[in-house]
Amino acid sequence: MNITEACKQLHELLNGAPVLRHWPKNGLYFFQEEGETWGHDSNRVISRITRCGSHQKSGRLPGRATEHRTQNSNGSAVVRHFGSALLAREGRDLHEHWGGPQSRECEDCRKLVGQSRSYVSNSTREVIVEVEKEWENAETTAIGLLSHCGVCRRSQSWLGQHTRNEVIKNGKIWNDDAVDHIPTPEELDRFFTMIKVAGIYFRRSSSVFARLVYELS
Repeated sequence: MNITEACKQLHELLNGAPVLRHWPKNGLYFFQEEGETWGHDSNRVISRITRCGSHQKSGRLPGRATEHRTQNSNGSAVVRHFGSALLAREGRDLHEHWGGPQSRECEDCRKLVGQSRSYVSNSTREVIVEVEKEWENAETTAIGLLSHCGVCRRSQSWLGQHTRNEVIKNGKIWNDDAVDHIPTPEELDRFFTMIKVAGIYFRRSSSVFARLVYELS
C-alpha cells in the first residue's frame, strides 16, 4: 500500500462512521473540515481530513478528544491554532499572551476561545477511532500519510493558512508534529490493522448532533 492509497482508504473509513455510542479508552480523533474536499475522486464529495490527534496517558482519549469543545481556557492546542487563524483572517492582531496563563484573565482572549470552540463545533466533523495499543505510533503514521498524500490539497480558503504557527500555515493539516514523517508501505498496512472506527462525536446538546441523529434515523 502506498501513501495515496492509504489516504483514500482512511477517508472512506471515516466517511462511513456511525454516530459515536460508546467511547473507547485509547485511540485517535480526526477532523473532517467543512469547505475542504478530498482529492481522490471528483465524483464523490468527501470532506478532507485536516487534523489527527491522540493522547499520552492510557484512558485519556475521551478527555483529550473533547477538550477543544468544552474547556474554558485556551490550553488546548486546537483552540490556540484555530483562534489565531480566526483573528488573523479578520485582520486583527493577536495578543502576545494568547495561549499563556495571562490569557485566562483577558476578556478578548476568552471571547476568542469561545469563537474557536464554536468553529470546531460547527465546521468540523470529529471521528473517534479506537487503537488499543501504540496509539501514538498510529497518530504519527496518520499525520505522515495525510501530510504527504499527493492528491489531497488545501482549498484557497482553508482557515489554517491564517494561523500564526508556521508549520500549519505552510501545510494542509492542523498538525505541527510528525508532518515530515513518511510512512513505509509496511507501516501503512499495519496502521489499518490497528485502528477501528468508533463513531462521530458531537456534544449531545448541539443542534448539529440532533440533526445528524435525525438524518441517520
